[in-house]
Amino acid sequence: MRLNKINHLIFQKNEPSAPFSHREHIFLNEHALWGALKSTAQDIKAKQKENLIINLLYKSEFENLKSHLEKINSSIIVPLKGLALIDTLYDNSSQRKMSDVDLYVPDLTPADLQNLLPSLGYQKVKEQKWKANRHKVSYEVQRPLAPLTFEFHFQLYNHSDYSPQLINKTKSIYLSKEDELAYLCYHLAEQHNFIKLFWLYDICLYLKKYSSHINEVKLLKIAKQLNIERSVSCCLFVCQKYFNVTFEPPIKKPPYWVKKSLNQSFLCYPRKNFLKYFLLKYYLKDKRAFNYFCGRALLFFAKTLKKNRQ
Repeated sequence: MRLNKINHLIFQKNEPSAPFSHREHIFLNEHALWGALKSTAQDIKAKQKENLIINLLYKSEFENLKSHLEKINSSIIVPLKGLALIDTLYDNSSQRKMSDVDLYVPDLTPADLQNLLPSLGYQKVKEQKWKANRHKVSYEVQRPLAPLTFEFHFQLYNHSDYSPQLINKTKSIYLSKEDELAYLCYHLAEQHNFIKLFWLYDICLYLKKYSSHINEVKLLKIAKQLNIERSVSCCLFVCQKYFNVTFEPPIKKPPYWVKKSLNQSFLCYPRKNFLKYFLLKYYLKDKRAFNYFCGRALLFFAKTLKKNRQ
């Protein structure tokens, strides 16, 4: 499946003209895009109904969980990504799949969660800790219809203790528009190397709705402070090139080879070309990691060349 077809079906809200092939089924499953399709086909409606049920479960569980967490030192609980976007960017809860819920909990500690959550039926998810996930912890709870997973972030970024601007709304607290966009780009590009199109779809919808409300200077300042300019610029480039999103803050554009690499083939099947995936992965990390990789690669090739000449 190509991005122009995705644009036609999802952004322009056109119904499919023919049933999807087996390969297209796999593609839509892989990128979690079933919910965004406009269709009366029974298989698509069934998947959207499944999204709706799971998402309503997550919303209900979040409200219950938040009421308990807020009692701990009047803690701040901030929904991230899907839970923060589903009611503002999407027409209804069936259009966006949520496989888990991410919460930013800057006032809590791992001990606070361990003291509370087991009493509510939650179990800590066993995972190997390293520098990229040491700032968060996951818990799972089994509910009658499905298991639910919540990921608690003690800080937003694994490489920084940066404190984002928070906006207090009626029912909950959210990130500011600039912080939310920066985090969505960081999550898609630096953390996950563009492996899921539904995260890119979130960013495109976000820009279409809020671009006029985003302070470009503030966004650039956040990106520079957190060293995530590459993530932000690459996400904006892709949104503009393939989905006609016009938002051009004064941020440095990706280099030519990155623009060529972020093509339809890579975005649809990112792991198909391992070398391209590997190069972009290091480029989208912080500059030190990319420079270290380039230095090691040049040293390796220099040694190999010298050895072959002997």
